[in-house]
Amino acid sequence: MDLNTFLSLQDEEVAPLVRADGPKVCACPINGTRRWYLLEHASQSGSIQENGYLEAVLGKYLEIFQLMFAHGLDTILTPIFGPDLLSRGETYTEVAIHGMRALVTDPQFLEFVHTHQVRVRFYGDYVRYFRETRFDFLIDLFNDLTTQTLHHSRSRLFWGV
Repeated sequence: MDLNTFLSLQDEEVAPLVRADGPKVCACPINGTRRWYLLEHASQSGSIQENGYLEAVLGKYLEIFQLMFAHGLDTILTPIFGPDLLSRGETYTEVAIHGMRALVTDPQFLEFVHTHQVRVRFYGDYVRYFRETRFDFLIDLFNDLTTQTLHHSRSRLFWGV
């Protein structure tokens, strides 16, 4: 197949080609979301927390994940938070805590994982870092979402924390 033919294919035609050699896994470290948001929404004043930053980023994540799954990927690994981010200060940490809570409680995200039968898991040392801190509540939220999606079998999404 030549490049022009491939580029003209619909999503449902691409996915079988991608899956032809077996399951596909993609590590997708998304970085620069604050910079992206500020560029895309430069006309807004105020802090990014006040102007829908988390909602915009989550919506973009879902758009990207939907495209990747539609094109035949089976598993996506996406690191979202590491201990090095704690050094960015209290304001950043608060946004990160709110963002991680949104990942597991946002109705748009929950609809996405249930509609598309996405099994969600969390990987990393988050229990060690979060236990007995103000992040502790996230452990239960992560476990609850993992349990809710255990029966989903179409795709898998691993959040790295």
